[in-house]
Amino acid sequence: MAISSILNGDEVRIDTKFKNQSTDQEEELTIEEIDAIKSFVDWKNEVNPTIVAWDVVVFSDKHEFAGTIDFICKIGDQTYIVDFKTSQYVWTEYELQISAYKHGLIEQSQNPDSIPFDIDYNNINLGILQVGYHKNKNEYKWNEIEDSFELFKNA
Repeated sequence: MAISSILNGDEVRIDTKFKNQSTDQEEELTIEEIDAIKSFVDWKNEVNPTIVAWDVVVFSDKHEFAGTIDFICKIGDQTYIVDFKTSQYVWTEYELQISAYKHGLIEQSQNPDSIPFDIDYNNINLGILQVGYHKNKNEYKWNEIEDSFELFKNA
């Protein structure tokens, strides 16, 4: 929620309250959430991605799944689907998830009623940004992910 607010151009402060999905109550950010947000802002300032879209709902009628892409951006001349994770590890299921998102987005782009993004759908890269990462001084870790959609389909 807070990262989406930042991408939307909103100011996010330590005392900004967000709705907790578990309790349905407005709550201030935890220290861990503040660390994750700060590391995202540091990554964004360092990498300077061009924002294409965020919080994009994707679905596949063909493979019967749906999900939400956290972030679509361009880094240099490359387009990325980015998933934000607060985990200190990148698990296989994360790689399968983001691979599915890519193929859901491609499938949706072929629907004449869809609103296309200004990207090359045949050349989409995948990345997982670990925010609040504690194993380096940056507090974030960028991971380029290989497309594992074939494995996703067989899981």
